[in-house]
Amino acid sequence: ANPDNPETYFNLGNFYSAQNKVQKSIAAYQKAVEMDPYYAQAHNNLGIAYREADRNFDALVSFKNAVDSDPRFAEAYNNLGVAYKETDNFMEAISSYKKAVKISPGYAEAYNNLGFAYKAINQTAQAIASYKKTIAIDPGYAQAYYNLGTIYAETGRNEDALASIQKTIELDPGFAKAYSHLGNIYRALNNDEEAIASYKKSLELDPSYALAYNNLAAAYFHMEQYALAIEYCEKAKELGFTNTALLEALKPYRK
Repeated sequence: ANPDNPETYFNLGNFYSAQNKVQKSIAAYQKAVEMDPYYAQAHNNLGIAYREADRNFDALVSFKNAVDSDPRFAEAYNNLGVAYKETDNFMEAISSYKKAVKISPGYAEAYNNLGFAYKAINQTAQAIASYKKTIAIDPGYAQAYYNLGTIYAETGRNEDALASIQKTIELDPGFAKAYSHLGNIYRALNNDEEAIASYKKSLELDPSYALAYNNLAAAYFHMEQYALAIEYCEKAKELGFTNTALLEALKPYRK
C-alpha cells in the first residue's frame, strides 16, 4: 500500500481503533483528512475517536465535516445528533436525527435517539411516536421498549408501561435498570410483592445498583417492614444514594 495515501491512514486509524488505541487512531484519521479534506468516512471515524477521548467539541466539528463532505451520510448525521445531545443542544440534535432518518428510513437507532431528544424537551407525543417507529423497524430493540415504558410510567399510563418494560426484559433478561423500573410500576399499581421481587432481581443482576436498594427500602417502608427498610436504605446510602426523607421517616423505627 502507498504510505502517502489517505486510505492507508484511514485503515491504520481503524486498526488502532479496534485495539482501543484511541490517541493513535486520532493521529491516523487526522492525517487521512489532512490529505483528503472531503474524506467523509475518515471525518466520521475521527469524530467517534474524539468522542471516546471525551473531546466532544472536536467530535462535533468532525461529524459536521463528515456531513458537509457527504450530505447523504446518515450515520454521520446520527453521530452529529449524539454530539449535540452531549452539549444539551436538543433542537440541533433533533434536526440531525431527522436528517439521518430522512436519508435512511430504516435507521432504528436514529429514531430511538430522536425519541430521547424529544423527551428531553418534553415533547412527549413525538417521543412516543419515535420510540414506536424504532420498534416497528426493529421489534428486538430492547432499549426502545424501555424508553417507551419510562415515558408511559411518567405520564401515568401504568398498564402500557408494564407491557413495555416486560417486553424489554423478555428481549434483554440482563437489563438491571428495567427490573428496577418494573418494580416502580408494580408499586404504582399497588402490587408491593411483585415490586419487591423486581427490585431484588435488579440487584441480583447489579449488586451495586444504589437506586434499586433505595426503591426496595421504600417498598418495605410502605409495607411497614421497617427493619428491612432501614437495612436497604443504609445499603443505598453506602453506595452513594441518600434518601433524606426516607431516612427521616425511618428514625422512629431504629433500635
